Amino acid sequence: MLCFSRILTSATAVISLVLAGCSGDDLATDITPTTLSVNTHTVAKTEWSPEIHAFGTFESADKTYLSVDSPDLVSSVHFDAGQTVNAGDILIKLDGKKQELRLQQATADVSSAKAMLGKAQSTHERYRSLFSRQMISKEQMKQAETDFESAQARLRQASAAEALAQQELKETTVRSPVDGIVESRSVEAGQNVMPGQQLGVIQGINTLRVVTYVTQREVNSLQIGETAPISTQGVPGRQWQGRVELIGSTAEPGTGNFAVRLAVNDPDGLLREGMSARVILKGFTVPDALLIPRSALTDRDRRRVVYTIKDGKAAMVEPVLGLADSERVRVLAGLEAGDQVITSRLDLIVEGTPVQALPAQAPAAAQP
Repeated sequence: MLCFSRILTSATAVISLVLAGCSGDDLATDITPTTLSVNTHTVAKTEWSPEIHAFGTFESADKTYLSVDSPDLVSSVHFDAGQTVNAGDILIKLDGKKQELRLQQATADVSSAKAMLGKAQSTHERYRSLFSRQMISKEQMKQAETDFESAQARLRQASAAEALAQQELKETTVRSPVDGIVESRSVEAGQNVMPGQQLGVIQGINTLRVVTYVTQREVNSLQIGETAPISTQGVPGRQWQGRVELIGSTAEPGTGNFAVRLAVNDPDGLLREGMSARVILKGFTVPDALLIPRSALTDRDRRRVVYTIKDGKAAMVEPVLGLADSERVRVLAGLEAGDQVITSRLDLIVEGTPVQALPAQAPAAAQP
């Protein structure tokens, strides 16, 4: 019994020493939420042209047939049979009044859709707060979510219609897609022309075509006449300039993608039909796009969200996203210029997590 008593006394002494080494502040720290230090990105408006990387194949392109995609009145004609033309030369100008009106309407629809989305998003956030406090029913919450999703879809649709209207207006000026010689002309000023009607034929000079495919989200950001760098594994280390001469109006049944055809000049004769091609297409230039880094996006409940900093805490936002490039994604709605989005430690962050923005890193000094 004496031995057992000594053991208990020794154990009690050890525990006392351990507790004596822990201050009250240490114990309090264990139960206090930790403030995470995070990297951030400040959202700002910037000029942006999305890059679309696509793969295709070279095919022969001996002749180019000129046509239009919509019925219109020919305002003027600037080419004739036997004439040498360069890629980008203006050949035909259409009246274009209907296309201008369509673009004005599409722009107004985008403004209206953005306003409706703002209201729906505000209601959705307010209802989510009320639902968390059991102040509204499941049905009311579900309706708010449905209205928010519908408003997002409407903005996407309106933005696509605006891009399409811009493209149609640009297409009222018909340019030569290739360097070549005009083989024939079958159009006159004052003539009404129809889609698919042959208006002229240009014989290409050392010209091939590249056929590639883009998705339904990308197709409306492209435009006829835009140039694009093209490379191939068949001739490593070289690059050619292609020019978009056709954008498919109907999706391929098997894939749902749209064909894009580019004319390519090959004065050295190095390219061959059937070679693979890598194409970097550029979309419409957006003068005031809101962009965020891909690193700011994370998945929550099968939704793509970002976290901003509000009153020292993480606040979840589900933005409406547009096209993206390899590093950045365009935001159509949900964020504003000046917002700080968190770009690190997202796996540790939920709504309300205490966070602190790290200072921005200065650019590295140049090496002597």
